[in-house]
Amino acid sequence: MKIILIPLIFTLATLTSFAQVDTNSSANLTFKGVPIYGTLNEYVSKMKKNGFTHITTEDGIAILEGDLE
Repeated sequence: MKIILIPLIFTLATLTSFAQVDTNSSANLTFKGVPIYGTLNEYVSKMKKNGFTHITTEDGIAILEGDLE
């Protein structure tokens, strides 16, 4: 019985661990159609192309101004 039970437990544990992997994590967060990932400068550049104006960057926080509609 042990010979069958131990491989069965390992097989089930392996299969359930693969079910937990999020393969599309970079597309989860977006704002106005712009994905939020990468460096801050890359994101600010993409937002400028979307019509936002970059006001300032301070302590790793970028302040942008634009239309939210």
